[in-house]
Amino acid sequence: NVLSTEKEKSDLTPNKVNKFHKINLVSVETAKRIYDDNIALFIDARDQWEYADGHIFNSINIPEFSFSPYLPIVKSLDKNGYYVVYCSNKDCNLSRNLASQLQTLGFKNISVFSGGWETWVNANLPIFRK
Repeated sequence: NVLSTEKEKSDLTPNKVNKFHKINLVSVETAKRIYDDNIALFIDARDQWEYADGHIFNSINIPEFSFSPYLPIVKSLDKNGYYVVYCSNKDCNLSRNLASQLQTLGFKNISVFSGGWETWVNANLPIFRK
């Protein structure tokens, strides 16, 4: 069934076609492998103040609340690149909303790190904090 939801994929292969805007969720273990192998660019969907306070090292910030397809940072991204979007924690929907908006623009390889910033920090993974 094309519309059925898939369980988390354990491999690192991004979705090639997101015709129905199915969001691929990745665990902290998978996110760490993607990060360590430099497979994807991480995108923080939280607001710029939360991002400034601390974020996944080398991630970029595209706040979901002010998203526009005309933002220079959005226009600069390769629609065929691989991106992992995250927000605060598993209860935060900013990352899923931003991922869906990017898919609507034609981005093909989008995953959501469902644990988000809190899980990343708790796992002692690389962060930037002022």
